[in-house]
Amino acid sequence: MAACRDGLLAGDRDKFRPEGAITRGDFYGALISAFRFSTPFTTQDWSSIADALVDVGVLDAKTVRGQGPNDRLSRSDALEILLRCLDKSTAVARNLASIDAMTVSRDFNREFAGPDAAVEAEAKAKSVANAETKARVNAEYNRVAKARKAAKAQGKVSKVKVKKVAPVPPKPILDPGFEAFAQSNRDLTRAESCLLLATAIRLGADRYSALERAATRVASSG
Repeated sequence: MAACRDGLLAGDRDKFRPEGAITRGDFYGALISAFRFSTPFTTQDWSSIADALVDVGVLDAKTVRGQGPNDRLSRSDALEILLRCLDKSTAVARNLASIDAMTVSRDFNREFAGPDAAVEAEAKAKSVANAETKARVNAEYNRVAKARKAAKAQGKVSKVKVKKVAPVPPKPILDPGFEAFAQSNRDLTRAESCLLLATAIRLGADRYSALERAATRVASSG
């Protein structure tokens, strides 16, 4: 629903068909909208969408000539194209961006790597955040202790007080989902494409690192 509200994907006669394979035409159109690659002359016509991606350097003209709007594309193919888009621009979509980052991460890992991997990744993210919070608390107490020690050496009373340290929010770990995603040649579904776009739009630099690592693994294994 969020992807539809953002104008990235549309239903077919009031039906979204989430489990149906997404076509290149629909996926490329979603990328054009999310990454703002369109110009005043870009339309929803296949040739116009393809030309826009060629113009920004995401696709090359020779590759596009062998493709059609109704072609299906694999998960790994979709990931490779998304990486190229991320190299050119930043994805934007208000409704997809409003979804909690950890929720997106949990769903993404569960969908592509399985429930156990999703639980493990979330636990690790929280553990890292807790460790960082603890380190910041210790640093704050050390700062106050140092100030008090310096004041005492001068025969004074330190007025430095301990400041409250805000908990560090966990940063989503997406590696399990992206690794499985990048190694899959299954057709990308319409629902999966929404989940993929949600990670690209919402999760910042950590998301890109996970994407990059997944792509590197696929290239090395191929």
